[in-house]
Amino acid sequence: MIKHSMEQTAAWAKDWGIKGFEHLDPQARERHKRIELQKKQARDRGETWRPARKSSQRKKFNKSVTFRRR
Repeated sequence: MIKHSMEQTAAWAKDWGIKGFEHLDPQARERHKRIELQKKQARDRGETWRPARKSSQRKKFNKSVTFRRR
């Protein structure tokens, strides 16, 4: 019997809505690799690693309230 690949297992779990297989998803694996590489590079520079702020985390202000014409 042939073993299923990680991509097949992740796709199956995603289709059926089963939790716990997210770590097998190729996109999640690439994201994890990128984050770990950023952490290692920061450690090599002697800095502490902080995740990049997402644009959705920025404070948004209502311009009609905050903008005043002079």
